[in-house]
Amino acid sequence: MPIANCYIKKEISGDADFQQLVAEWAKILHLSENDITLNVITDYKQFGQPYLVMVNLFLPSLWSEVDIEKIQQSLSGLIQKHLKIDPGQIFIMTSIIESGHVLSEGKVEKWG
Repeated sequence: MPIANCYIKKEISGDADFQQLVAEWAKILHLSENDITLNVITDYKQFGQPYLVMVNLFLPSLWSEVDIEKIQQSLSGLIQKHLKIDPGQIFIMTSIIESGHVLSEGKVEKWG
């Protein structure tokens, strides 16, 4: 399950339909919308190098490097489309989560 925490400048997030973004992303990845979590954070302060959109993307270790790149690229493309911004205004950092390092519904998830 991809989980993306997106820090988006308030001024560009106003009209975006994030549920539609999730629907399109799920279709690209051949997943159910219920298998994706997109958190949008607009009330934050940023110092140093500014980005209009910063994403912390968490992925389970089930996917290959090629799949990970597809997931990153597709998310970036959809953010560009829905927020009408250039690719240079987006920074995506991906963390790979190993099996057994997730607790969901009170149970440790093991993938295999």
